Amino acid sequence: MTLPLLTRLYRRGTDEALKEYGLSKMAALPLDVLAQADGGLRHGALAELVNIEGPALLRFVDRFVAAGHVERVDAEKDHPSKFILLPVSGRAFHEQLRARLAEARSILLKAVNDRELGVAVKLLETVLQNTLKGRDRRTQEMPLRARAES
Repeated sequence: MTLPLLTRLYRRGTDEALKEYGLSKMAALPLDVLAQADGGLRHGALAELVNIEGPALLRFVDRFVAAGHVERVDAEKDHPSKFILLPVSGRAFHEQLRARLAEARSILLKAVNDRELGVAVKLLETVLQNTLKGRDRRTQEMPLRARAES
């Protein structure tokens, strides 16, 4: 019971932190992943990494493209797909979101010391890796810390 309740309350806290941007943590997750991607990602790879269906991701990407935070770039001449990447303005926006989330985390985790947090993150990374067994290798290797800190 503790983990599901904690998950809901933590998500509520991070969502509240991003409310002024009109986003939730889940809506901002594609930006987190794109910020770590060297050269962008194809739509399908991004959808798998953020663990949402392609059509739902498309709505987020369209919104970010319209706001100038994300760009779609042709992959290759002979390939019809496009890469999704963060331009300079998208990286700046992503940094604003990260700073706001860091403030929220400092409040939510104020009584937790670095050693305790490290143990908890290691535990959750292990659970995540066990949960992802059998999925795409790229997803398996994405550390929880990268998802949580962004």
